[in-house]
Amino acid sequence: MNQSIPKLSIVIPSYNNGNKLIDLLNSIKQQNFSDYEVLVIDGNSTDNTKDVIKKYKSIVSYFVSEKDQGIYDAMNKGIQASKGDWLYFIGCDDLLYESDTLSQVFHNETDEIQVLYGKIFNKRKQLAEGQEISSKEELICTSIWHQSVFYRRTIFEKYGYFDISYKIAADVVFNLSTFSQSFNKWKFMDVIVSVFSGEGISSHTIDLKYHQNQKKLFHDWFFDIEEHLIYSALQHHLYNEIKLGNYSSAMKEYVTLFLKTNDRFRILKHAFYYLKLRFRK
Repeated sequence: MNQSIPKLSIVIPSYNNGNKLIDLLNSIKQQNFSDYEVLVIDGNSTDNTKDVIKKYKSIVSYFVSEKDQGIYDAMNKGIQASKGDWLYFIGCDDLLYESDTLSQVFHNETDEIQVLYGKIFNKRKQLAEGQEISSKEELICTSIWHQSVFYRRTIFEKYGYFDISYKIAADVVFNLSTFSQSFNKWKFMDVIVSVFSGEGISSHTIDLKYHQNQKKLFHDWFFDIEEHLIYSALQHHLYNEIKLGNYSSAMKEYVTLFLKTNDRFRILKHAFYYLKLRFRK
């Protein structure tokens, strides 16, 4: 391990995930890139996490185990404790994709770039996901997987840390906000960075605050693009109303989207899909 200031700080938020942490740490240990530090920010786990850290003390540079206010509080603590020029956040249930992943990532580094982002391999779907986003118009219709994003430290100094009042979508809020303000500082890498398990909390839980604020946030971030694109991207707001069982609100959302986008059949098709899932529970 490099004992000087490392190029990369790998921040791992954890809570009662000791067995999965083993696989993640192994995927880091196998990297042919060594200019990194590993920080495990644990939420006072009661499982075997502390024993795992002792076993992997050769690569874990920093470990703290204490009660926190959730995933993003842990990530913010990681930013504060880290020393690297770049930061990367990955959950215990995910893995780095190949042994040369980090070498591939930093082959793409240039001085003017603030964020590097690539692809993930979706374990549930058995396919790679992620694409280059060159404008706000493209950003509003797609996603940036946080397991594929590397942030230069200065971006947190400029824009602040993750907003922990968003319990599940703080990374989404941070990425959309910062990308919309500085997208020319983001660089896409045609690299699969991680194996995404799809087992994390964000895969099956709605961030209620983000859901409530999504319309305003989208209009704030994307005020300079065509209105019908904003409303087209707000389809997920409709689907979340269905997931929450707010059917009258969902109907109003559908009418609004239809009037704003004239995309009646595709939105209705997806709405019925989520309605069917709702009634199957």
